[in-house]
Amino acid sequence: MKTRLTILAFVLPALFFAASAKTVMAQTSSSADNKTDAVHTLSEAQKQALKRIHVESEKRAAPLALRLAGLVSRIYENMLADRPDEKLRSTLSAEMKKTTWELLSIKGQAIRETVNVLTPEQKQLVKIEMKKPGVPADLSEVIARTFKLADK
Repeated sequence: MKTRLTILAFVLPALFFAASAKTVMAQTSSSADNKTDAVHTLSEAQKQALKRIHVESEKRAAPLALRLAGLVSRIYENMLADRPDEKLRSTLSAEMKKTTWELLSIKGQAIRETVNVLTPEQKQLVKIEMKKPGVPADLSEVIARTFKLADK
């Protein structure tokens, strides 16, 4: 059970937004900066769309993450057996590959849907952020950071 929780603690954050659209920090500015701030701020409709995308992708991924955790546990058990079963290892490895691919597919779809919520100006802002040194490689993390999305 501990192994499954450890795997879930690793898999779920890696597969989904480090931050979701549940809470967005309000940005304040002077009237001269309103146009610039509009690019840096998500509308209420965008926030709701991102929240929906996040919730739906989590629902789809949760059973797969549990399946992956179970597969990894069985793989470890087989590895530690006095006589590891090569056929079982091969079968579990193939199942793990398939499940991992399904999880990545859900993540990819969520990122595509997220990007489609952004305006062209907001997409340009994300492109600029992606060029900065030390930026995360995960596009969903870049979007979360750019628009100050926080998970609470």
